[in-house]
Amino acid sequence: DSVASRGLGDVYKRQVLDRQVSLHTGRKMAEVCDYIRSRCHENVSLDDICGAVGYSRSYLVRVFKKTFGMTPYAYLINCRVQRARHALRRGQKIADVALETGFADQAHFQRMFKRLMAATPRQYARAQEMAA
Repeated sequence: DSVASRGLGDVYKRQVLDRQVSLHTGRKMAEVCDYIRSRCHENVSLDDICGAVGYSRSYLVRVFKKTFGMTPYAYLINCRVQRARHALRRGQKIADVALETGFADQAHFQRMFKRLMAATPRQYARAQEMAA
C-alpha cells in the first residue's frame, strides 16, 4: 500500500513540476510574442529573440512551434501582414507600407501578403475602398 501511494506521490510531483515548467514556458512564449509584435517593423533576427528570453535557437523554435503551431518567423510575417492590412485600410501607398512594416522590398511584401490573405495588397486595398 505504501509503495502504491509513493508511486502516486511521484506521479503527482511530476504533474506539478510539468505544470510549473509549462507555466514558465507559457510566460516566456508570451514574452517572445510581445517582443516580436513590438519590433515586427524592424529587422528582427532569431538571435535577437533568443537573447531577449535566454533560450537557444533550436529550443526556442521547437517550443514556440509546439505552443503556437508556427515558427517565430511565421509569427513575425503574420504580425507584419496584419500591420500592413491596417495601413492599407488607412489608404497608405503599397510601397510605403512594404517598407514601414519591415519587408525587405515590395516583391517580398506582395508574396507574403498574398500567401496569408489570398489577395494581393492592391486587391485588398481596392476591396477596402469599395467597402467604405
